[in-house]
Amino acid sequence: MALALALAGCGAGEGLDGSFGAQDVGVAAGGTSAGVVNSVTTGALTVGTGNSAQTYDCPVVTVRTGAATWQVTDKSTGALRLQGSIGRLARECMIVGGNMQVKVGIEGRILLGEKGAPGQVKVPIRIAVVQEGPTPKTITTKFFLVPVDVPTDLGQAAFTVVEDQVMFPLLKPGEMERYVVYVGFDPQGSEAKEKPKASAAAKPRKPPASSGGSDSEVFGPKPQ
Repeated sequence: MALALALAGCGAGEGLDGSFGAQDVGVAAGGTSAGVVNSVTTGALTVGTGNSAQTYDCPVVTVRTGAATWQVTDKSTGALRLQGSIGRLARECMIVGGNMQVKVGIEGRILLGEKGAPGQVKVPIRIAVVQEGPTPKTITTKFFLVPVDVPTDLGQAAFTVVEDQVMFPLLKPGEMERYVVYVGFDPQGSEAKEKPKASAAAKPRKPPASSGGSDSEVFGPKPQ
């Protein structure tokens, strides 16, 4: 419920702290509790009328395999300093100017380990839209660091992330069914992956995209 309210209330950038690249979007940190991983559905979207009408489903949002948790250990002893986990997910979709725009909500939690210390933690989160198939293709991706303050008395803190600028061009409904929105921790990520390839032939309505590549390139090596 709390995440649904966060999604509904994040318009116009109110209550957001920080920026993602050059776009006017940000990260909202909240006190909600994280639960089991799930993927909330929204209603179908229809473009056109009569015989020319096309119906689109909001792409599934899910945690990428191997990216649901994040651990930081002490370099000298190997003891656990902190651990992050992703809980509830939510999404809302709308079609704008020939593009699918997805608002993604993520709830997570940070726990201190035996070598952990209270204070602010920068949590590495990535959202990536991937066209699944024999050769998965990354359509667009965003990486950002979420500031989370872990208090001394609790040793843990929940966080909420709302990103409303995940956008990509519409294809035929059958082709769009292969699109999946992946979220997860990406400790090896960097903002450099957000820069799109320069292209003089880029269409004005086409939203910013990543440098391309497979799902494994976006989130680092796939787990063995």
